[in-house]
Amino acid sequence: MPNIDLKRENIPFWSQGSGAWNVHVTIPNLTEPLPPSDTDLISLGMQVSGGQAWQFGGAGNVKLGFDASTNARLVPLWASSSALRRTVLEEYGLEQYFASHPNDVLLVLQLGAQANANVTGKFTYSFLSASATVKAGADGGYALLRAYPASTPTEQMVRDFFKAFRLPAEVQALASGEVIAFEYGGYLDFKANLGAGYEISGAPSITLGQLRLAEKYDFSVAAKLSLGASLAGRFKVTVREGAQAGWARVTVSRSRSNSFSVAADVKATATLETEGLPDSADDFLSAVIGLKAKNWLNLFQQVRTLTDFPSLEKYLDNLAKSFIEEYTGKAFDALADHTQFDEWLAKINRVTDAYVNLGNHAVTLFDRYFNPVTKLVDDKLLTALNQIKAVTSWDKLKGRIDPILWDVVQHLTDGDPLGWMLGEVTDLPLPSPAAALVELQTRVDKVFALIHDTTHQEIRDLIALAQSSFPLNHFITELNDITWPQLRAETEQRLTGFVERVIGQTIKDLSNSDLGKAVNKFHEALDAIEDFKKTAYDKFTAALNQSFQFNLQAAYSRSTERDALLDFELDLTTEEGRHLMHEAGHGRFQDVLEAFDTGAVKLREGLLTHRVTRETRVAVNIVGWHTDWHYQALDRLIVEADQRLESGNGQLTITTTVDLKSKHEQKRNGERVATNLLLRFFGESNGKLEFDEQNEQYLVDAITRLTARYDLVFDDPQTTPQELAQYLSFADDFGLTGDEEELIQRLENQLPTDTQGNFGATTISYDVRFTIEGLKALFKRPFTPADEAFVRRTMRLMVLANYLRKNETLAQRAWCYWSREAFTAWVNESFASFTSSRSFTIDPSPFRNLQAPVSVKLQRTELLQLDTLYSIESSMVKGLKKLTDLLQTPGKLKPRDFEQALGDFGKVLKLYDDFDEGENTIFAVLDRLIQRTGGAQRNSSLTLTAKLGDQEVTQTLLA
Repeated sequence: MPNIDLKRENIPFWSQGSGAWNVHVTIPNLTEPLPPSDTDLISLGMQVSGGQAWQFGGAGNVKLGFDASTNARLVPLWASSSALRRTVLEEYGLEQYFASHPNDVLLVLQLGAQANANVTGKFTYSFLSASATVKAGADGGYALLRAYPASTPTEQMVRDFFKAFRLPAEVQALASGEVIAFEYGGYLDFKANLGAGYEISGAPSITLGQLRLAEKYDFSVAAKLSLGASLAGRFKVTVREGAQAGWARVTVSRSRSNSFSVAADVKATATLETEGLPDSADDFLSAVIGLKAKNWLNLFQQVRTLTDFPSLEKYLDNLAKSFIEEYTGKAFDALADHTQFDEWLAKINRVTDAYVNLGNHAVTLFDRYFNPVTKLVDDKLLTALNQIKAVTSWDKLKGRIDPILWDVVQHLTDGDPLGWMLGEVTDLPLPSPAAALVELQTRVDKVFALIHDTTHQEIRDLIALAQSSFPLNHFITELNDITWPQLRAETEQRLTGFVERVIGQTIKDLSNSDLGKAVNKFHEALDAIEDFKKTAYDKFTAALNQSFQFNLQAAYSRSTERDALLDFELDLTTEEGRHLMHEAGHGRFQDVLEAFDTGAVKLREGLLTHRVTRETRVAVNIVGWHTDWHYQALDRLIVEADQRLESGNGQLTITTTVDLKSKHEQKRNGERVATNLLLRFFGESNGKLEFDEQNEQYLVDAITRLTARYDLVFDDPQTTPQELAQYLSFADDFGLTGDEEELIQRLENQLPTDTQGNFGATTISYDVRFTIEGLKALFKRPFTPADEAFVRRTMRLMVLANYLRKNETLAQRAWCYWSREAFTAWVNESFASFTSSRSFTIDPSPFRNLQAPVSVKLQRTELLQLDTLYSIESSMVKGLKKLTDLLQTPGKLKPRDFEQALGDFGKVLKLYDDFDEGENTIFAVLDRLIQRTGGAQRNSSLTLTAKLGDQEVTQTLLA
């Protein structure tokens, strides 16, 4: 049977090595077409000259290298081919090709992509460059698929096929039915610019009984966010025909997920552009102090339920009374008249109804672009709105559009224009991009209505008043040098009301000496405002970074080979489209996301482009914000911003009313806040407390954005493989890996090592993230003896892990606390007997590669602590059982009664917190219980960071 010999001159991008490819065909006449068959009619052989390996790739591009030992397969497929043989087409998105092309033959070439799918050797992940060579089978693979009429002569088809042999970086056009797939081990780079913003909610107090929603300040875009990341792993770039002629669709997915479920390295940053920061920071602080138009509208929504003047007067602080006076043009006390009160209430109802009907987007944009001096909105806003209203497709909003237009689009799409362009908005029923565009233009209509309609004059007046008489910078200017005698004599309630709101005290109730102290507090707060803005900016960015890092790791780790990490189309008829294809072939996707608005790119849904970048809002939870409309301790928030703003997983938690004397107390306070949020949620979600839809949503938002970090290792400066295995035993016990040995092997292949095989400085932390489904499942069944045993083991495991990393003395106590003999003695013996000096036999270690001592002797002081630990443990078991029984008992309780019923349980949580020698340990225990109830309802993770010299690698394992 004949051969078709292919040499260097037959394959345009053959760049190095000599020899020939021999295509062996099992038909006698190469001028005839291949007959349809389920047998292998073609085989591919390689002859290397001089022992030199081959390289393929154009000048200035990454190369594909292989030699004669590389697995290679060349297969023709027809519509009549068996389903088993056609299975390979599913991998390349051509499984339906023959339905519309029954008279074609597909020629499929695969090099190294399948032969070494379980390779687990140590890889050096590097950026693909013009000098980089990806070795097929070891570092990557290659596939080429091309379609021909089935009547094409065999030799003509084969020679034409290999002329098309090229990498994605060299693609400038695609033939019908052509697919190119390139696998590589290295970095995937991407970047996106998005609108980042905030929303604020809060509660009057951290106490369980008062943990109710005080106010919800809806989303506002604050700044431009630049997301950038380099993700190391094994990837497959697949290029196929786009939806339009001249376009190419590019998808990027994980390669060989059964061997590399964890990314080798992640470097990610979220950076807020500083342009406009002062305005954004002023807006944020103004919203916290309650000075923005949306704050006053929120106030009106709340007071509309009050039916008499005494209730209104008690509900409001002096600044709010001053605002109402200026808005109505009447003295506040005039509302004591029943008729005037009813007239005012009718006006309030009209304004709040208008706010609800217009929506947050209209009010936010009007407020942003309204000039209180001219009483007009900026013409640039009108121009942008008219442009959006005139478009017939999302493509019309692409290109290098005006920054004002882009800002307006960001606001109208809640900072998620990518999702809207795909018609994938989670909180709106938008099944398509066209429907999303209709909704966008509906929102434009509401902005126009607010600007022009006479029926909305009252809400325009409110916004104008907030901007002209109640802006933060005016208060700072007017009160910057005020003394306490001047403040005592001040007759303008607006100014005294602002001071009162900042310091959380009423001026008329203060003595002269106390007033002097209050004025000093006020000036201290004014002096700290600029530092507050910077701190808030830094914390805001840190919260976005943490969310971005986690979402990036989660998207990669939870994806399969069939999931698109990136998915987009490029217009190859344009110079920019061809440039972006070249970049994509090198694993560089920064420009693709940056250019999605240019017209050369059409984004489809990918895990990195959408699921990761969609989380660009920071939820701010202020604990101790205001009771009714009386603000609390804002001066301490401003002065102690670094201690009172805690960032985590897309959320800022702000505490105003609790004294924070140390970093340790700050952490403990955060735990108490989170614990009370959880307990209140348990009460409401299980029907024990009266259902309040707004309050439950507040609890849900706060809890799902909560991240409780539990540190497993304190900066081990030189981690050995044995120590790494010991640390990762924790991950195994907490359901974060199914096969510990396999995980250790993968990590050892990916972490940096020194000449002795050590991994450098290592930190490992366990992040608990709750899901609402998981929390709701916790107390749906009785608390059984098996649950008790599980809780006891978990608490002992956590204490053991905490104490082991402290010192030898605590470790000895922890081994005893872990062991059954010590617990049996504690249960059966008197206090005096148990606390007498003695030895205990130690149970086997729960951690691999960490051997427990055979026995440990404790003295009286140590036994007293052991007694305390067992007492706390038993009280915890009783508390969990009591909580379970309480939630399952018919009838409802008031929040304060619920708090009182759980009083002992709260004390136990605090005791455990005081003695466990760790932070957030109780949340790790709850997460373990959720795992026991239903592991699929968890969202927790373990993060390992290893640093050796200037090389740093981060790994995240997800529950």
